[in-house]
Amino acid sequence: MQICYQKRMFIAGTLIAGLCACGLSVASAIDDLEAGGSAGSQAAQELLLLKSDDAVGPLLTALGDPTRPRVHMPAIDVLVGLLDKVEDERLQPGLEQHLQTHPNAEIRAGIASRLGLRRQGQFASNLLVTLQDSTIEVRYAAFRALIMLWSKLETEQREQVDARARAWATTTHEGLREEVEARLESQAETLIRAANQAVVEARLDVAEEKFVAAITLLPDSWKTRFSIARFYLDNGKPQLGYQQLDELGAVLRVSHSKSAPILDGHLDEAFWKAAAQIQLDVRGYRGFFDEAELETRAYVSYADDALYVGMYNGDPAPGGIIASKTTRDDEVWLEDSVELFFDSNGDRHSYLQIIVSGAGTIFDAVRMGRNSQDRDWNGDFQTATHVGDDFWSQEARLAYDDRWLKRPHPGDHWVANFCRNFRDPAQSSQWVYTGGDFHRIADFGFIEFR
Repeated sequence: MQICYQKRMFIAGTLIAGLCACGLSVASAIDDLEAGGSAGSQAAQELLLLKSDDAVGPLLTALGDPTRPRVHMPAIDVLVGLLDKVEDERLQPGLEQHLQTHPNAEIRAGIASRLGLRRQGQFASNLLVTLQDSTIEVRYAAFRALIMLWSKLETEQREQVDARARAWATTTHEGLREEVEARLESQAETLIRAANQAVVEARLDVAEEKFVAAITLLPDSWKTRFSIARFYLDNGKPQLGYQQLDELGAVLRVSHSKSAPILDGHLDEAFWKAAAQIQLDVRGYRGFFDEAELETRAYVSYADDALYVGMYNGDPAPGGIIASKTTRDDEVWLEDSVELFFDSNGDRHSYLQIIVSGAGTIFDAVRMGRNSQDRDWNGDFQTATHVGDDFWSQEARLAYDDRWLKRPHPGDHWVANFCRNFRDPAQSSQWVYTGGDFHRIADFGFIEFR
């Protein structure tokens, strides 16, 4: 540790010595700052390290000089860097003035951005004013800066930012829209947490009010709509909740088949063309909620003897599939695999988990809640896999039993989900999003048998 410290001090001393040797005046340093390149970088370091006490006034003057536009942006960098180094009563007012009145919108945006990056919370009030700037890029920079300063904002200031986010919910500016959506998501999540707490306390009217407020903030949010649908499903309005889940694509209608496919891993038979089909559209690993990049489809049909599931797994490099485990109930979820979850009891507590690897190796277990499982239980399951040029596919025959995979009848509903583990976990995907934990059965979708 002592050696590292000495080395850092030597490097710092060498740098300072080199700067001292240059002997630039503040005016000369600002000229080099305007010129840019390596001379400009060295001038910025000298102004920050050696001439900080004398640099504020000349830099503010240069920043306000319309004949020197090339020096304006680098001057901002130095001036904002000086905020933590010098006590000069001109510095903050000068930056505030240019934040509001500089004729170049790019400079106003640059000041806002740098104040956020440097976590300069004392500028929060001025950044709130800048949210009304005539140029949208400046408004965007100020909004981002305020989000970066969130922990330094007072409650009233946070409320102003959130109010602005709601007002900008339909903005067409891509960057601002992303920032606004993130802020609205945060507000909605706060409301949903409050709603769920109200449910626990049996204050259902309050809970519904919170859920509706969250929907008002984000009418197109899948997660928010799913939350209120689940609320209705479990709290006295099951038809409305089921209808809303159906509108979200969280209900799969599966028809009966009198035939069965040949289990060879191929999905090109007429049997699969007639089966119900869904896309695993959501990247669902560790809380991601983004559109899946890899195409994954699940096919489901049921016959008198078994449930049949086919999975198409798009893969740009199937030669790189990881699937080396060959023992039943081994940790195949660590490899390229698909996971099937079925709660045929519909209690959203006990369920069956089936994982099939790219090599066809099966893991199956009965679960009683998230942390209890019986791996010794084995179902009567058969699988086959096939690897193509840009995909791999899998077929599974899952025979019914009298408890965990009950034979369905028309009109029955199962709680279910379909997931995929990719060798790059960030690309793993789901049918119904469960917050990054595949076992959150409360958030599963439904299979409706016909």
